[in-house]
Amino acid sequence: HADYHLDDKAEPGIRMPVIDVNGDGLNDIIYGYGHGYGMGWLEQTRGKDGARGFKDHQVEDSLSQLHTSILGDVNQDGHLDLIIGKRLRGHSGADPSSFDPLGVFWYEIEDGQFKRHILSYNHLPWYPGVETINPPPNYAIGAGMNLVCADVTEDGKVDIVCGGKSGLYLFVNRGLPPTAPMVK
Repeated sequence: HADYHLDDKAEPGIRMPVIDVNGDGLNDIIYGYGHGYGMGWLEQTRGKDGARGFKDHQVEDSLSQLHTSILGDVNQDGHLDLIIGKRLRGHSGADPSSFDPLGVFWYEIEDGQFKRHILSYNHLPWYPGVETINPPPNYAIGAGMNLVCADVTEDGKVDIVCGGKSGLYLFVNRGLPPTAPMVK
């Protein structure tokens, strides 16, 4: 689009959530690189003449193959959080990050800042000579092409359903750990 441009090598994932990331009243675009390393957001700006523009902000540069993402209130604070993860060998091992660890993460978004929380992060087993027919990933959970946020357990908390080449997984939201009172 004429208003913004992403790095051609990045090829953003299939879902790019739209949300006001920095609280300025303008919707911004969050993206993950589907075929390379990185995640960022495009801050919507307006010129003095009212012309729309976008400023690119990088959030991560070590995560890869972030094909899909979704918004949901994971921590029940009334604000939408980002859920995103790496796809297991999205292109049959052809991407530079194919054998990097798999992970599913959620990010608290506040005032243009992203705070990462790990739902799952694990290395794939490697069997020399059989890279293209690797066995099931032994609990290395990838995000696949679709994430769903819903109260599956009907307890009032958003759970996360994650399906892909590594299997179908349900992250049950048991709430945040209790915070210890301050010591005087």
